[in-house]
Amino acid sequence: MTRCAAATTSGGTSHLDLVSFPGQLDRLRAVGAVTPDTDVVAVHLSHHNPPAAELALRLAAPGARSVFDGATVAVGARRAELRYGA
Repeated sequence: MTRCAAATTSGGTSHLDLVSFPGQLDRLRAVGAVTPDTDVVAVHLSHHNPPAAELALRLAAPGARSVFDGATVAVGARRAELRYGA
């Protein structure tokens, strides 16, 4: 999971945004930390991001996805399984 907190600008913080997020994934891929089998899930998303449908498209371009608040991501499979609720 990778944080992508801000929308289009991090405001000078260390948060990733929709502009810097793809570059960070590229760097992680370059060192083998993200592979074709990695399920990249963007978390810690700000309310300043675009609506869910547009956000999904923008995250999919570099090979990531988001999940809704309250989702549980079970890891260990090629694509993480989502579980909602308690």
